Amino acid sequence: TITQIVDATVQVTTSAVEDSDAGVRSMALFAMGNIALDVAHPEDCMFLRRMPIIRLCEAAYRRLFDENEKVVNNAIRTSGHLFSLLGDRQTYLDADTEHIVHLCGEFICELGK
Repeated sequence: TITQIVDATVQVTTSAVEDSDAGVRSMALFAMGNIALDVAHPEDCMFLRRMPIIRLCEAAYRRLFDENEKVVNNAIRTSGHLFSLLGDRQTYLDADTEHIVHLCGEFICELGK
């Protein structure tokens, strides 16, 4: 089913973001960013509305501290795509507002360093 595909996609990408190989981490983040871009066009990918965007944001946030520059760059790119979804569409939210505000604040603090 579509739900199983979405769940498997989230599981694979969030796991790959934690891989020991920097190339895998970087490409997983890049894929997450591309997923977010597709979600921005719901006429193309309606089923992606079920994506737990906050889980993906948290996975990208953890990679801001990566030792590999490509991984960090893709984490920043992906975060921008994911957070733009949160700002534009309430239907994507899968966590409470306080959690979202806290996570956004953490990103801003890190990127401002």
